[in-house]
Amino acid sequence: MPCATSSKGCRASLTTHGAYSPALITFAGDLTFGINNNLEIEIGGLLRGTEYDALDVGGTATLDGTLTVLLINGFNPAAGDTFDIIIATTTVGQFATELTPPLDPGLFWITEYDLDPSGNDTVSLFIDTDDDTDGLSNTQDNCTQVSNPDQTDSDGDLYGNACDADFNNDGVVNGLDVGPFIGMFGTAPGPS
Repeated sequence: MPCATSSKGCRASLTTHGAYSPALITFAGDLTFGINNNLEIEIGGLLRGTEYDALDVGGTATLDGTLTVLLINGFNPAAGDTFDIIIATTTVGQFATELTPPLDPGLFWITEYDLDPSGNDTVSLFIDTDDDTDGLSNTQDNCTQVSNPDQTDSDGDLYGNACDADFNNDGVVNGLDVGPFIGMFGTAPGPS
């Protein structure tokens, strides 16, 4: 790549792909993916730079455009697999579009943008599951053990109504939440 050793940075202006041979590409300076750019990442295993494509950016990685993920060599990711595709001193933005291949039922692609003020920023692909089979990955689900596809969260505490133990919505789970129920023990059921 002509700009791999540039100290002034590199503006990506073409589709980057390794022709079915994963590689680690290092940029000494900045790297910018504009709205019309496509980063194509091939994944054929778990070893960074050897079995899947990765970028190391010595400066700022500015992200936009499209991230395209291809599975190669018959590789089939499993729950919990993580692929650190970009490690940069700093990242700005996110990919506008992400095109990922289908996974086994119950598995989901999650793109994580880990911004670390004390070290390098990392863009990772993570394979997540859907423990409650409501069609949402655990990372996106506000109630991972009880199916709640509508994600209703009436009190805005980030716990779905289906599994929220803060019944009185005071922000604290304690004995006050069960008070109304205790009064009902030992009483006859009301009219139906």
